[in-house]
Amino acid sequence: MRKLLAVLVLFLFLSCQFGYVPDLFPKEDQFEDAVKLEKRSEDGVYRFLVLTDAHFDRESEDDGVHHYLDSFNDFYTSYGKVIDAVFLLGDMMDRTDEASKEKFISFVRSSLKSRDIPIIYTIGNHETEHNSYEEWEGIFTEEEKELFSSFSRMARYSIGNVSIYKLDSALRTFGPYQLDQVEKHLKSDDDGKYRIYLSHIPLASDSLDMSLFQFTFASQEERARMLRLMGKWGKSWYFAGHHHIGNIATVFSDESKAFTFSSFHRRDSSLESKGYWYIVELGEEDGKLNIFPYFAETGEALDNVEL
Repeated sequence: MRKLLAVLVLFLFLSCQFGYVPDLFPKEDQFEDAVKLEKRSEDGVYRFLVLTDAHFDRESEDDGVHHYLDSFNDFYTSYGKVIDAVFLLGDMMDRTDEASKEKFISFVRSSLKSRDIPIIYTIGNHETEHNSYEEWEGIFTEEEKELFSSFSRMARYSIGNVSIYKLDSALRTFGPYQLDQVEKHLKSDDDGKYRIYLSHIPLASDSLDMSLFQFTFASQEERARMLRLMGKWGKSWYFAGHHHIGNIATVFSDESKAFTFSSFHRRDSSLESKGYWYIVELGEEDGKLNIFPYFAETGEALDNVEL
């Protein structure tokens, strides 16, 4: 009996501290259905700009943090090809507070919205500070929320024959509701030839890369279920951030692949990224996907990764 009481007390403590009860079993209306976005490019290639882990307002001189906004703006305004959507893979803010939010929104308005391109914003662990979705959502005004293509934690988008699933992994878990909803939407997803899953936390790692392993999902069961869903419904890619160093391609099968992107901000540490942004190209007919990294400090294009 004492053991049972101890378990219950621990569970309630974790629920209060980390929001597990309300957030892992959310209301039915928290997965937004089939947000249709316009297919913008006309050359048979989808193009997506990808940024992750900007950590705006992380500016301690001791950390050597840099955001190369001028370099990015020069690239973004002069990039001559059509971009179909922007993917933000979480931790765009360093904390859940007004200072971080204002710097993030300033970047969205002055940089990303300089071109009228849909923005899909995926939540990360720093957005919630590990415990409060309500606090994260509450610091944004209604006008600020409208800068993004829906402001829900979870959603399915469609662009042409590409389905995009925005997932919430801020607590390093999906939870049963979310995976049930993903499966439900996949069963009715008749238009999607290709599927891209956007998440903050990487799904899995190579067994030899223990540094990435520390940043992946805690639950083997959730990883296995997500991989089953990816493999069952055609050609799929899983995009994530969180690891910061990133630039890691993972091939689960011919149909299921993943890429962990490096952080947009730079931090002077051997365990941190030097700062990148990316263009992802997906062939509409052949399904070939290429990832083009750009070094943030200079805007230099680096070797592409075919995945």
